[in-house]
Amino acid sequence: MLYDDLAGHAAFDGILFHDDALLSDYEDASAAAIAAYQQAGFSGSLSEIRQNPEQFKQWTRFKSRALADFTLELSARVKAIRGPHVKTARNIFALPVIQPESEAWFAQNYADFLKSYDWTAIMAMPYMEGVTEKSADQWLIQLTNQMKSIPQAKDKSILELQAQNWQKNGQHQAISSQQLAHWMSLLQLNGVKNYGYYPDNFLHNQPEIDVIRPEFSTAWYPKND
Repeated sequence: MLYDDLAGHAAFDGILFHDDALLSDYEDASAAAIAAYQQAGFSGSLSEIRQNPEQFKQWTRFKSRALADFTLELSARVKAIRGPHVKTARNIFALPVIQPESEAWFAQNYADFLKSYDWTAIMAMPYMEGVTEKSADQWLIQLTNQMKSIPQAKDKSILELQAQNWQKNGQHQAISSQQLAHWMSLLQLNGVKNYGYYPDNFLHNQPEIDVIRPEFSTAWYPKND
């Protein structure tokens, strides 16, 4: 109903499914989920599933596909109202890209994403992953190389840089515009075609548009400053 209302009352050409579409290796244990597992041929006990390596692997794939299928169902509802031209995108954490076996911790599979959506937005956020400032460049290069190792992935992926360093205590810090521009340049030098950043605090010009524009836009003219 929510997506029907959105499609019926707002004009837009694309829809993004954010990073909260995930399940850990202990989820989901609700009654409805257990019933779905049993219907698919799995044990009704998560403990038994986790103790059986082959069943655990199949269970992980089942959850990944279930989440993807749900987003595709929502996309179909939107397209039925707004039209087939609506593009789809979905956020994926960096770890399932760098280490495909970590699908078990997220129920996110990069190959599934590339097949299911027009765009896959990879959360290229080193500090959020606990990477130090000194190692951030190498981490981004590793992520980029893994993406490029998959045929056509570069053309369907957007690397989403972080413009804020989130802290567990809530004392979030803005990442300097110079640092963000440096990361953008690094991605370009390593063959990345599409990238962006989040969040954008336009009210306080953070990041500073005149600093990032040379690395972010092909339409940079002094008259626009």
